[in-house]
Amino acid sequence: MGWGGGGPRSQSRALEKARQFHEDNVLTSWPPGYAVQYLWMDDMPGIRRTGPTVGWVCAAYKSCVMTTMNAGWMAKLRIPVLALTAADERVVDRDASGSDVGGITPM
Repeated sequence: MGWGGGGPRSQSRALEKARQFHEDNVLTSWPPGYAVQYLWMDDMPGIRRTGPTVGWVCAAYKSCVMTTMNAGWMAKLRIPVLALTAADERVVDRDASGSDVGGITPM
């Protein structure tokens, strides 16, 4: 059930804890960027979600296998591609990203 599995009070505490920026956050090192997602959720509670479901992870993996993990599929791309990674990236392997994008045939 949402943020923490308990009743509304437990969910509220879990959400307040999640709102707190931590220096070891691997998704962003910029506190204002972290905070803004919660402002969006305050304005539009319907967009608030918890972690991904097993079904979502399975569908995402299958999609990647058929597309971005498929060198043949990547080589057939005929559209401009802009790939950006952060200098201090901690989630995505920057070298792997570069090699994947390198498989796209230049236009």
